[in-house]
This record gives sequence, structure tokens and C-alpha cells, in this order.
Amino acid sequence: MVMMTFKRATMTIFVVLSGCGGSAGDNGGVLAPAPGPAPAPAPAPAPSGQTAITVIGGVGPANAPFSSRVEVWSTISAATEIVTRWTGGNFTTDDEEWHATVAVDSPALTLTAERQTININFELLSYSAPTAIAKIARLHIPPSPRGLILLLHGTGGSSSFIERTETRYLALKAISKGYAVLAPEAEESVAGDLDNDGKARWLVPLSTGNTDLRSLDALLASLNASGRLPAGLPQYALGMSNGGSMVAALGAVANTSAAGLFPRLRFKAVVSYCAQARADAVATTATPTAWFLCGNDDNAEVSNNGALANSASLTARGVSSVALLHAATPLFDERFVRVAGVSTTQSRALAAELRAAGCLDADQRFTQTSSEIVSLATAAPGRFPTLAALTATQQRDVISQIAVMRAEHEMFSDWASRTLRWFAAYP
Repeated sequence: MVMMTFKRATMTIFVVLSGCGGSAGDNGGVLAPAPGPAPAPAPAPAPSGQTAITVIGGVGPANAPFSSRVEVWSTISAATEIVTRWTGGNFTTDDEEWHATVAVDSPALTLTAERQTININFELLSYSAPTAIAKIARLHIPPSPRGLILLLHGTGGSSSFIERTETRYLALKAISKGYAVLAPEAEESVAGDLDNDGKARWLVPLSTGNTDLRSLDALLASLNASGRLPAGLPQYALGMSNGGSMVAALGAVANTSAAGLFPRLRFKAVVSYCAQARADAVATTATPTAWFLCGNDDNAEVSNNGALANSASLTARGVSSVALLHAATPLFDERFVRVAGVSTTQSRALAAELRAAGCLDADQRFTQTSSEIVSLATAAPGRFPTLAALTATQQRDVISQIAVMRAEHEMFSDWASRTLRWFAAYP
């Protein structure tokens, strides 16, 4: 029977401080090239007027019209592997993303997703300042980090956000680029609803009494004082949903009257996923701010138009900003291999079950929402035997992958490299 434990991913933010030295207590995560791809098979002859396409280490169309553009996806486990780059073609999107677009501009194309294996266990760090409420942060510091990225979860979330499929991929990508990553948690994550708004999430008002601002400043100060992270290193923040609102607030702190109370809350750039941000933060900030939005965001509290307008207002004030909409994407058989522990055979079976249940159109795009699919699987578990056999965590993450493909309110890592390039532009 399908376990009724499906939950959508919550918001999360990353902050990165660059500095010298490795992390004491860090498990010495292994970064190594993934096994080399098998030799490319000879491409099958393409129909007249078409270009034959071979994809190694990923999937894509077998052929496409000359002068068109096609999408390709790597087939990696997001828990332990990243794509370092795509080779073999003229990529019209970032060639370091796991999902890229290539121009069909030659008689035949052989495209390869080059991979790297990264085995990391995040350190669990307990902290309580400035209150007596103990919270958990997840941390990894590579040798001689170039910066620190703070990852902030969303409503109802915790520091475990960094362990979710899409967030973990982005964190591994950041680590591969030399960044330290830190995933703290909101005071309300453990203390409950402090502001009586009915939800456990980050407190985003730009006030001197904001417990979360005090807590984050104290956490960063303690990491500086212990020598884990040198003071004065570049810091960046990334957040999802309520976490996205919080990172916009963090970027604004330096320009408020409370700046002196929070000396560690200084950020070179921030990225808000799936949140438009509060008006006071947008009106105040001078920090470069990117909004990465889901094209079909289904959260009633999120306005994509509001985020686009906020980005435009920053640009008009001379503050670097961009706002982009992530579109829905089709299902391919190996998609669910991204989820930790899901095999290629299981992924293909999951895709077959979804097709048999009528959840996809002829272009392999979902015709039902992720919530509707949960309801369908719950009402008729016999139609989804592979899904039912997965662990509760895997079931949740499979549903989250569907939400990403539909471009619903969900963290996505298709723009992990773009996020890191945004940060790298502000050293």
C-alpha cells in the first residue's frame, strides 16, 4: 500500500563564507571522477533532413531537425554525482547544468555528460544562541573555501532541507566549486509558532528584535570565533519560498538601522527561489538579488508577477538583479534515478506506471498536478506497485520530482550552475 507520507519540499537557503583551512570534524568527503562513460555506439542513420544524436551518460532525442534546439538530461544520482560539463555540441544554455539545451548544427552529434562523484556526509552542528532553544545546522567546509553559502529552508522545514534531492545536488555542485555550505534552521522549526501566524518558518521582518536575525548572526560569529570560517570572507545566501523571502531580508540588513546589531549578516549576493520577498526588504536592499521562479507555482502566497516587479524595481535603482521563470519539462524513463536509492529499473517502472495511469500526454508532459497524482496513487495503490514498494522518503522525493517537472512550487537544481555563476560574479 502507498504510504501516506508525501510532502512537498520546503524552502531552504545557503550561505557561503570563503576562508582558509578545512573543517575540524569534517568527514573528508571524497571528490573523484565518476566512472568513465562507455564508448559511443555508432549512431543510427537519421531520417532525411534530421541529425542523428547520441547521448552518453544521459538521455535526449535520437534525432532532430537541423538548425533546431533540443534538450538533454544527465542520468545521475543527485545524492552522489554532479555533471561537470557537457561536451560534443554547441550548448545554448549553461553547459555545466545537469539539464541543458544544445543547437542541432552538424550532421551528427555525440553529446557526453561528464560527471564527478562526491561522497559527503554533512556535519551536524548544534547551536542555541541567542536563545536556549537548541537547533541543528548542517555544514560542510572544503579545504580553503572560496566562500560560504547559506541555505535556508521554507515553511515547516528544517536544516534537513539540504538532504533533499534537488537541494543536495546544488550543495554538491557548490562544494565542487570550493564553497562551504551551511544549512541552519529557523527558531520556529523547533520552538513552534512564535509570531502566531499559524506556521513555523523564518521571521522575515527587518527589526532589531528578530530572533532569526539574531540567531544567524550568532551562529556565524561562533564559526568565525572558533576558526572554522575566517571572518570577512564572502558570504552568499540562497533560500526556497519562505527561505527565499528570508534571503532577501538578509541582503537588506546592511542598509538598515539595525546593521550594527548584526555585523555578520553581510552578503555579496542572494538568490530567492519561489518567493517574491517583502516590500521593506526590496525597498532597502543594495545586494545583488536573483529571483528563480517556478512557471506554474501553485503556492497561493507566491506571486511571480510580484517577484518580476521587485526585480525590475531593483534594476531601476541600479541594484543588480534578474528574475527568471523555470518552465515545465517532460518525463524521461530514468528521471527518478536522481532520487537516492532508486535504480534505473525502478525509475523505468515508475515512468511506465505513470503513463499507464494516464498522467502524461503524448509529449511526456504531466497532465495532472503532483497532488492529484498522490491522490490517485493513494486511492489505487495497485496501479503503482513500484511506488508503493519505495520507502516513505523515496516516495516523497519521487512526488517532488514530478512537481519539479510540472514547475510547481518546488526547489529545482536545473539552474544550480547558474546560481553559482551569479554568486561568483560578486566575489
